[in-house]
Amino acid sequence: MPKRLTPNGFTLVELVLVIAIIGILAAVGMPRFFNPDTFESANERTAFQSALNLVRNRAVTAQCAFEVRINTNGWSAWRDHDHLVANDHTSTTTCISNNGFNSPAPACDTSSDAPGFAFLDDNGNPLTGTLSLPAGSSEVRLIFTPRGQVHRLTSPCGNTLDANTLPGVDTSIPLANSLSLRLDGITGYANLQ
Repeated sequence: MPKRLTPNGFTLVELVLVIAIIGILAAVGMPRFFNPDTFESANERTAFQSALNLVRNRAVTAQCAFEVRINTNGWSAWRDHDHLVANDHTSTTTCISNNGFNSPAPACDTSSDAPGFAFLDDNGNPLTGTLSLPAGSSEVRLIFTPRGQVHRLTSPCGNTLDANTLPGVDTSIPLANSLSLRLDGITGYANLQ
């Protein structure tokens, strides 16, 4: 019996179908992949989460309170007015945390040296970013204490840190761009989602 020949390869219809599917996937996926806003947004989220972790860790290791402020223009990190820093802005010389950030000076201080309370990075630049609250929101102040806790304040001056300012487990703060910040006051947990 003669051997039957089976065709090898693809038919023209199969090739056209595969090319059409690849074209559709490219039309949908490529704009997302090459959109610089996607990467900038991811970088800003990463920078903000890293800053939250750094501020919390610095509060515990330096035994001073540190603060992250979030408003409709962005976020910034601040140190307690009792936290004295060496001239190089990177090493701590002393911390007199007798007030425990009960009346934080940076938020209320109107003197010309108030910007001196900004938390600086290793290059001496203020630690800030553009991730913000939705329009019309009031400023949120997150105070990280030497005990590893985080307090949430909503007014710029005169707050005392107590049990009323400790956010409960899974407290959520809505941010711009459909993001949210989850907090747990007792553990100091602060995670961007």
